[in-house]
Amino acid sequence: MTDRARVGDKLQVHIERLSTHMEGVGHLPDGRVVFVPGALPQEDVRVELGQSKKRYARARTEEERERWINLASEATLKAIEEDYTTAAKEAG
Repeated sequence: MTDRARVGDKLQVHIERLSTHMEGVGHLPDGRVVFVPGALPQEDVRVELGQSKKRYARARTEEERERWINLASEATLKAIEEDYTTAAKEAG
C-alpha cells in the first residue's frame, strides 16, 4: 500500500462513477474512495485533497478551486469599488 494522501495533496484521480449525491467517485493511490464534486465518470482530474477520513476523502478539482478564488476576488473588488463610490459621494 502507498503512503496515505493528506489534506492539501494534489493528485491525479480517475473518476469511475457518480455517487447518489452526483459527485464524482474515484480512488486515491492509497485505496480510499474520493468524492469530487463536479467531476464526471471516465474523467481524469487533477484534485486537491480537502478532507481526509479513515475510509474516504473529499477533494476539489483545481479548476473548481480557481473558480472559487476568482469569485472571491470579484466579490472583493466589487466591495472595494462600492466603498470608494460611497466615500466619494460622502466627500462631496
